[in-house]
Amino acid sequence: MIIFFSTSHGEAEERLIRTIEAAAAGTDVKKYGTIESLFRGLRQPRSWEDVAILLASTRVELHHFNLVSLRNLLWDMRTIVILPDSNPETVAKGHILRPRFLTEISRMSRRYSAG
Repeated sequence: MIIFFSTSHGEAEERLIRTIEAAAAGTDVKKYGTIESLFRGLRQPRSWEDVAILLASTRVELHHFNLVSLRNLLWDMRTIVILPDSNPETVAKGHILRPRFLTEISRMSRRYSAG
C-alpha cells in the first residue's frame, strides 16, 4: 500500500498521483488530505512493504509532520518527503522524519512540467 498525503489539489499534485498509480499498478494508493485523516490511516494495520509519501505544501504542514506522534507512526515505514522549499531549516526539519528520499516541490513541478 502507498499512503499519499497532500492538502494541495493542484495540477502538479494530480500528475504526481497519476505517476505513482502508474508506477505502482496493482498497489492500493490511499490518499489523505488532512493531518487528522493521515493519523487515522497510519494507525490502521499495515504491511512492512508500505510506503508513505508526504507532500508538505507549507512550512506549517512540515511542522505538523514533525510532531512526535507522527514520527512514531512512521518509524517502521519507508517514507518519501516532499518539502515546500529548499531553505536549510526546512531541509533539516524534513530529515527529522528519517525519509528514504527527500526532495523539494519546485523540483517536482519542474520535472512534471517538462514531461
